[in-house]
Amino acid sequence: MKTRIITIIACAFLCLAISGHAFAGSVNLISQLPYNSGLRDQGQCGNCWVWAGTGVMEMAAGTQSTGLNRASVQFFDSCEYTRSNFACDGGDQSTFASWYQSEGYAVPWSNTNAFYQDGNGPESPAVSCSSIGTTPDFPFQSIQVTPITTWGVGQSTAVANIKSVLNSGKPVEMDFCLPTSDSWNGTDGFYDFWNNGSQSSIWDPDSFCGQAYDSNNGGCHAVVIVGYNDNDSNTANDYWIVMNSWGTTENRPQGLYYMAMYVNYNCYYSGPDGGSALDFNAENYVFNNSPAPSISNLSPTSGSVGTQVTISGTNFGSSQGTSTVSFNGTSATASSWSATGIVCTVPSGATTGPVKVTTAAGPSNGVTFTVTQPTATHFSFATPAAATVGTPMNFTVTAQDSNNNTVTGYSGTVHLSSSTDSTAAFVPSSSTLSGGIGAFSVTFDNVGSQTITATDGTITTTSGPISVSASTTATHFAVSAPSHAIDGSAFGFTVTALDAKNHVVTGYPDRVNFTSTDVAASLPAGSTLTNGKGTFSATLNTPGHQTITATDAALGSITGTSGSINVAALSISGTVTNAKRKAMPGVTVSLIAGAQTVAQTTTLPNGTYKFSNLASGTYIVKPPDGFSPSTKQVTLGTANVSGVNFMQ
Repeated sequence: MKTRIITIIACAFLCLAISGHAFAGSVNLISQLPYNSGLRDQGQCGNCWVWAGTGVMEMAAGTQSTGLNRASVQFFDSCEYTRSNFACDGGDQSTFASWYQSEGYAVPWSNTNAFYQDGNGPESPAVSCSSIGTTPDFPFQSIQVTPITTWGVGQSTAVANIKSVLNSGKPVEMDFCLPTSDSWNGTDGFYDFWNNGSQSSIWDPDSFCGQAYDSNNGGCHAVVIVGYNDNDSNTANDYWIVMNSWGTTENRPQGLYYMAMYVNYNCYYSGPDGGSALDFNAENYVFNNSPAPSISNLSPTSGSVGTQVTISGTNFGSSQGTSTVSFNGTSATASSWSATGIVCTVPSGATTGPVKVTTAAGPSNGVTFTVTQPTATHFSFATPAAATVGTPMNFTVTAQDSNNNTVTGYSGTVHLSSSTDSTAAFVPSSSTLSGGIGAFSVTFDNVGSQTITATDGTITTTSGPISVSASTTATHFAVSAPSHAIDGSAFGFTVTALDAKNHVVTGYPDRVNFTSTDVAASLPAGSTLTNGKGTFSATLNTPGHQTITATDAALGSITGTSGSINVAALSISGTVTNAKRKAMPGVTVSLIAGAQTVAQTTTLPNGTYKFSNLASGTYIVKPPDGFSPSTKQVTLGTANVSGVNFMQ
């Protein structure tokens, strides 16, 4: 069902202060209102909904002995306008109650500028919110608005539901709508009834049920049911006692009228803007008669987020409990709390504005605290705990103050480096921060525990350690083999799996196959590596410069080739004799290339020996101990070398 804003721009009626008028009835709560109801006059402003809600509130205050003799309508008009629409443009009870729940207190009509001043129907409030005095105030403990079920139930049930609220001692807010200009201004319209009807006349709106709602000429009005009379044997004479907000007429010295009790509660107006003719609300305003907290002083009165602030005043309560402190609406955490003093810190997100203490008695007065821009004292890093060599790692740098709050206005340029990995690549390497925070990436070149350093020339901060491990992806092999080999003689070589930064890939899992430029070579079968490394044996059988290549059996792009291996078939020969120059057969002679023994042989019966199939290069020939000389260095070029003799 379409909800319509309750608003009527009413004619200005003369407000007459008339002495109390006795009304017969089964229930009459008008005495709960602590002033003459005829003084209630909204004038040309369409804020009947505010007058209705305020009337219910005032009657609740009267029964709770709060001392609130008359509540300010202007307080709502002026202060609600700073958050939402102007009250003269209409509204509903949900909006009214929600605003007071947020504000936390009502103020009396007698406060400075709190008397009603919008009666001429201005385009905006006649006075500003800040000009209305808020001392004294009357805090709420709770506010609740509950719709009364009258739609979709029988007439007797609807009547009983309304009576139930009235019988509990509480008035009922009623919104009624009329569909056309005639229903308002015609001879049977409500204006005529109000202005010319007698106090005893009873208004019955049923004659307009079923008509199409005219959005240009129809309208709605909010009033308060303060009682009823159902003593007559004829239910047609039973009525609700209704309090209006149009001042008085000659016949209505208290601004009251009667409405038929047994009407069509399912009355409905058709059309795009149609809806129910009648709606009823039970409203419960519970005041807190405990004194509201009051702030007398803040120390300091300005500071950045995280600044410790002492709030001095009264009625804070001996302990915090459910009470709160806020900085311009942002909740703060208190470190200590007493009836006269609170210590707290300026919360993150706080802006310049009033500090308030709110207890069960309601909110305190607001004292302005100026939130200043903090100064950066250090940087903080948000980095992963681990990274991989050669893989970009994302991280953030944040400028913070001494309380570790982000300095959103930081304007410096941050330069990045790593003292533990001088070849690490940063993107970008220098940058300003946005809102105090910057996003970067780094690619480390070295394994181990690494750190990042950020500096702007004044502030320098180093991150915590980041564990950088080798890549798990190999890109190539390193094949290490001797530079010389003897044709037909076996030698050892190693293969190591490396990543793009030449770090050992210890977890390399694949099989490695081997090939050589020597098609006659004897090579090892395909094999896996251990911790990324393997040692193998090969024999090259073709003289000349040869190489060995290792290739991933599954991914041919991962490969590596040794340096040139010089394979030759040259020879070194000589004779081994004793001191009498007699031949010594069976003596072992060794041939050394570099630090490696590449061949051994024994002398023949005539005392001679020979190393064949040698490559060009420098060799050491070594007999057993006790022979002279102990070794001989031989350089092979393009010809054999003979006469390398030894004597015992």
